[in-house]
Order: sequence, then C-alpha cells, then structure tokens
Amino acid sequence: MKNYLLIPSLLFLLTGLQIAGTAQGHRPLTKSELAYIHTDRDIYLTGEYLFFKVYVANAENLLPTSQSSIAYLSLYAPSGTPVSAITIKLTSGMGWGSIYLNDTIRSGAYRLRPYTNLMKNQGSLSNFSKEITIINQFDNLTGNLIPSLAIPHADTTVVKQTTAIPVTVTQLMNEYKTGDSAKFEIRLSDLLSDSVCAHLSVNIAHEHSLSDHARSFLSYVQQMKTESLSPGNSSARVNYLPEKFGQLLTGRVINRETKRPVKNCMVLLSCTDSIVNLSGSNTDSCGTFRFRLSDYNITKKCYLSFGNQLHYKELQIIPDQRDFEPETAIPVLPLTDTILSKHIRQAELFMSIHKIYNTQPGIIEQHFTSTATLRPMLYKVPTEVFYPSEYLPLKDFKEIAAELSFQISVLKQRDQYQIECNYPRVDGEERGAAAIFLNGRHLDESSTVLRMGSASIKKIEVMNAPVVCGSQVFNGIVAIFTPDGMNDTTDTRNSLPPLLFHPVSTPARIAEDGENAASLPDFRHLLFWEPEVFIAKEHPATIRFKTSGLRGKYLIHIEGMTSSGQIISYHDEILIK
Repeated sequence: MKNYLLIPSLLFLLTGLQIAGTAQGHRPLTKSELAYIHTDRDIYLTGEYLFFKVYVANAENLLPTSQSSIAYLSLYAPSGTPVSAITIKLTSGMGWGSIYLNDTIRSGAYRLRPYTNLMKNQGSLSNFSKEITIINQFDNLTGNLIPSLAIPHADTTVVKQTTAIPVTVTQLMNEYKTGDSAKFEIRLSDLLSDSVCAHLSVNIAHEHSLSDHARSFLSYVQQMKTESLSPGNSSARVNYLPEKFGQLLTGRVINRETKRPVKNCMVLLSCTDSIVNLSGSNTDSCGTFRFRLSDYNITKKCYLSFGNQLHYKELQIIPDQRDFEPETAIPVLPLTDTILSKHIRQAELFMSIHKIYNTQPGIIEQHFTSTATLRPMLYKVPTEVFYPSEYLPLKDFKEIAAELSFQISVLKQRDQYQIECNYPRVDGEERGAAAIFLNGRHLDESSTVLRMGSASIKKIEVMNAPVVCGSQVFNGIVAIFTPDGMNDTTDTRNSLPPLLFHPVSTPARIAEDGENAASLPDFRHLLFWEPEVFIAKEHPATIRFKTSGLRGKYLIHIEGMTSSGQIISYHDEILIK
C-alpha cells in the first residue's frame, strides 16, 4: 500500500478556490456597478496628501453595492500610463484613505479612476474618472503643460444644488473672519422615511484649489442616464467576477501552437517565503482558472506554474489584466492662467512656512484589526533537512545529492536530468520527478537548481514520500532555500515573472489642531475634510471647522449616498474676510 502524505482538500480549496458559476462559460447572476471618487481638493503640490473617498453603487438601483468588498484606485500620468494603484477595502460600498504625493511625481495633469473587478467587464469608457493637477515644486513651471480641464477661474459662481438632494444644511453663515470657529449642521430631508440613513464625505477648500469642471456624484449619475452610458448591460459576457470575499486572480491556459484553451489543466500558485506553500486551480472548459487571494498572497511575490512539469513547454499561462488599459492623454495647454500661477506660487510659499513652524496637518491612520491568515503549507515536518554550506564546497546539485543526502537522487531521463526522491515504490509504480521549490515558490522545471552549488544554497528540505495536494500528486518534494531568501532574484525558467498586487490603502484622516496651533501661522487652503459623516433622521451631523488666515472664497462640497439609493451632491460657498 502506498504511504501518501495527505494534505486536507479543504485547505487546498480555500487557499486556491476555483469559483463556480462561469465554469462552463455561463453568465452568473451579477449586477453591474458604478464608482465615484470624492477628493479633498483638485490641485496639489508634491509633499502633500491627497485624501479621498470612493463610493461604489449598484448601477441599476444606486444602492450601495453588496457584491464587491474591494475596490481599486489607479493614478494615471498625463501621457495616460498608470503611475500607481492601491487597493481599498469597502464597507457597505464605501472606502476611504489617502495617497502621499512624493517628490518623484512630475508636474502635470493626472487622472484618478476608481473601479472594481466586476467593472472591468464594462471597459473604461463608461466608468468615472477625475482629473487633478499635481505641481512639483522642483520643476521649472515656465511653459509647463497644465490641463485646461483643471484650471479654475476666479469668476466662477457656485450655485446651490438643491434639486432632488435629500439633505439640508443649516446654521451656515455667508461670511466669516480669519481664525473664526465655525459650524453648520447637515440633516436628512423630512420627505425620507425614518429608516433611511446616509453616509457622506465633506470638504471645505479655497476656490483656487478646486476645479469648476469637476463632476459631482449626482451629475455623473445623471450623465450616465442621459447619454445611455449605463454599464448595466445584461447581454454582456462576464469575464470578471465580483470580489466579495477577497481579491481574485484569474487567467487562461492556452496551447502555445494552436492558441486554443486547455481544460483540466492544473495551475499552481506559490509565493516567495521561508516555507513551502502552494495553492491550485484546475482550468474549466474555457481554459479559465481562478484563485481567491488572501492577505498572505497579496503581501508577497506570487508565481504561477504548471502542476505537470512537462506542460510548461507546450502550454502557456496568461493571467487576466489587473488594471484597465492605459488612458488616453489628457488635453493640455501652456501655463498662462494667472489665477492658477498665483495660487501655485502662494501654495509653495505657505507650504514652506508650515514646514518651518512644523504646522503641517497631522495624519491619523485607522489600522485594520489583524486576523489569522491561513498559510498554505504543504507539510509541517520534512523527512530530511541539511545545510550544504556547512560542508566542503560542491560544484552542483548532482554532487550535493550524491554526497549529502540518502533521500534524493539526480538521474538522467530522456536526455535530461531530473531530481527524484528515493522512497520505496510498489511493484509497477513508475518513478517520477519530485516537485522542486526555490525559496517557497514552485518551479516548472529543475535546470536552475541543478546548476546550483553548495555555496549558493543555505538549506535543503526533503519530503521523501508522495504528497497529495487536491487532485495533484507529487512524487516527493525537494525545497531549496538560498541565503538571499525573500530577496531572491534567481533567474528561473518559470512560465511567468512574479505577480505583484496593489498595496491596501490604510484609512486616514486629518488630525485636529494642537493646543499651540492658535499662535502659529495658518494659511491652509483646506479647512475641513471628513470622509465618514453618518446621518439619520433623528441624528444630524454637526460639522465644525476653523477658518485660516488666507482670505477669499471657500467652497463646500458634500457627496454621498443614502441607504435607499439616493445620490447626495450639495455645493455651497462661504467668504472669509
């Protein structure tokens, strides 16, 4: 009888889950989504934080989505190429955070695009994007290119948007003095039922740091309906599923010659780590594989490989695109607008003053409660462990196996060498190559390891027994760990380069002023930003802020949505003398 080391199938399925529903190409019962982003300002200097809140709603009834628990935010350069992207955890269709704009960003027009995995079925044309301007203080701004869409104008008059808006704002004065403590109240409309509540985001910023061309949440939804751009197309084939319980990694396996999809092919997912880890997914009739990623995966370099070492020569793994295609270039014109030029010079001066007095706004981050992450280990205790670097130098792996181990051998099969485990076989059982792992990741073939001598290997672990992992059976396991470990850059012949996932954004808000703030210079363009304002029928929200020493017109933007599917966009203005 064969002595198999059994790995629980449940563990294999949880860590590498193949989602049902599209297994035969059928369209699952999903509803399309739309996303909107509200930012604290529209014009930024490098060295500042960009604060945001993302709203994701059902495209048909505008209720907060219950399908996606993860959204993505991509920042595109003026040329249309993606600069960076982050992952946002959604709660009831909403998530918020901040992006630090470092000094490596060049001046120009940038575009923010929020989206979910499900929204990638719709393409980028029907999804919301927002243009912002970022100015690098170290750039020579003479003749610099700035987008026409991001240039604000001094004669802009803000009209209160009150039509179909289910909130009212009270106690707001038209004029304030510098250094005043001010407040106003936001209430739900009396026309709404008592069970309705709303989640809002509120910003108050100087008019020169906001663009008069920025679309509100309500105007975006109205435009979608007017121009019949609604992404709710029931006839569209769904290739990307909603990510309700975690990020999904999907892709296809095709034949390299015929380009046809290959079904029933085992695709493996492993990560660079100090342990041997593995998840697996079989392709369906369309050649599609799917993995549900955990926090363990998204914080490491991940690799895709084949369960059968012979497949990597005949077949090809094609992961699905994680982001939208590059954006079209943003329209630009020379920096001749005097209002914008004055605002930039003024903002740079004020930033230098705040740095001298250390009055830059503080940031409060809300860290997620850590949960135990299931590590997809293939075994707990290996049958053999040895350290080649502790012995006399050996030039390659064949010598290491012959001199230092009784459980592995390097044999020549079909004009090539392979690494095998020496566990007893029953009559008629064929020998086969062992599964090879390098620093935790599975390799499609062993040529890279065979060239490694004892000087480049720190430790070798051997599992000298068949290992069952789901539907995959390995003829033993040989795991090699190098001195570099997690920073390993060894060139292998794996099918694909490592997959890197977007970092998860930490929710952040602006800290309140300290006790000594009153005696220090205050030239803030942003008076208030709060991404999480909750109101109910009997629980209005009171917004408190302090005016700065910078005189002029300030705009108030309130965006949000109610639990009953109504979009909130309220704009107002105040004057500081």
